Amino acid sequence: MQTFLRSAMIMATLFLGVATAQAQNPVLVSAKFDMGFMPNGFDTNDQVQFAAEGLLSDSCHKPAPPVLDVDLTAQRIHVAPKALRYAGPCLDVITPYNQVIDVGLLPEGLYTVFAGSSRRVLGRIPVRRAMSAAPDDHLYAPVSQAFYRKNTAFHSVILTGEFTNSCIGFKENRVTVNQNVITVQPITEFQGTTNCRTGVFPFQKAVRLPPLPLGRYLLHVRSLNATAVNSIITVL
Repeated sequence: MQTFLRSAMIMATLFLGVATAQAQNPVLVSAKFDMGFMPNGFDTNDQVQFAAEGLLSDSCHKPAPPVLDVDLTAQRIHVAPKALRYAGPCLDVITPYNQVIDVGLLPEGLYTVFAGSSRRVLGRIPVRRAMSAAPDDHLYAPVSQAFYRKNTAFHSVILTGEFTNSCIGFKENRVTVNQNVITVQPITEFQGTTNCRTGVFPFQKAVRLPPLPLGRYLLHVRSLNATAVNSIITVL
């Protein structure tokens, strides 16, 4: 009897050790993107970005950084989505996920984005030649967060962030909609040259959107120093 108990304890210890090792070592596997979101308005000074979303098969799969291959000669971008598969138990439930992919600086051209090595096109990104050496064509607000809001009358985007000079204010908020991408350009200007103070000056700005068809969109908000705030939203 003692021998049996000792053997059972050894087997249980080995099983727990294997289970722990499996839990600590997820496996990198291929995933899939079902839809791409390609912003317009990039030039050769911008950090080019796009977004994509897909579905994971169960609760044991978690998104991992995709593998990106950029062919500048052919102007093709191949993005291979990846996921980490963890040991179970797993819930048999489809899990949506989305990612923003940073491509970096690109020469002028029209780039086609492919899903991995396949011929399936997620979209196309135009990149124009920069007109100046500055990071942006405009002085954008330093947006840190952007929220989609709908009321009974219209759709809007709420922008929040912090100015670092009391004389900077909003000049114009440009909104363009291209297929499934809403681009917001919060343009600012110096609104005085006297009695300006440096510090932290929080802002909240509501930007009205045009009428939109129902569906999924990438909300792409340009921000200071050639950056952007991105989120995928559902317009209801």
